[in-house]
Amino acid sequence: MFGYLLRRPLPQVAGELQLSGLHAPVEIARDQWGIPHVYARTEHDAFFGQGFCHAQDRLWQMELNRRVARGQLADVLGPEALDLDRFTRRLGCHRSAQRDLAEMDADTRTVLEAYAVGVNAAIDGAQRAGKLPVEYVLLRFQPRRWDVLDTLSFGHYFSFTQSNNWPNELVR
Repeated sequence: MFGYLLRRPLPQVAGELQLSGLHAPVEIARDQWGIPHVYARTEHDAFFGQGFCHAQDRLWQMELNRRVARGQLADVLGPEALDLDRFTRRLGCHRSAQRDLAEMDADTRTVLEAYAVGVNAAIDGAQRAGKLPVEYVLLRFQPRRWDVLDTLSFGHYFSFTQSNNWPNELVR
């Protein structure tokens, strides 16, 4: 049983899938290390493919990251995560992402939307096939739709975590 739970969410790496949201066929080839390489005719389809691959390979990690960045981890993990949620809400990664989205040029927004459509295609497929990562099964919840703000919020949070002098910056 335990082995089944760990193997069941593995991504489909061979064959063909019919996915809505693409403008033309996309080829995703995985190399000997399992790294996906996306070949597409349009920029939209390339970013769709990238989002699809990310969600196939790392959906739980993406879920965790978006919840941390938005200050919504306690919704899933319970009161133990409230301190982290309070901290990240004070940081304002999500608020900053909302401001960025409001000022974003159309081309950048289009790219981020294509990525989100790809992520959602992978989520939909995993839900239909009953192949969500084991963490969703154990915590008894379903992923919600991915959107542009999820990507931007996590980008802000990730930038914050890469700063070695963030305590000094907060004091300033």
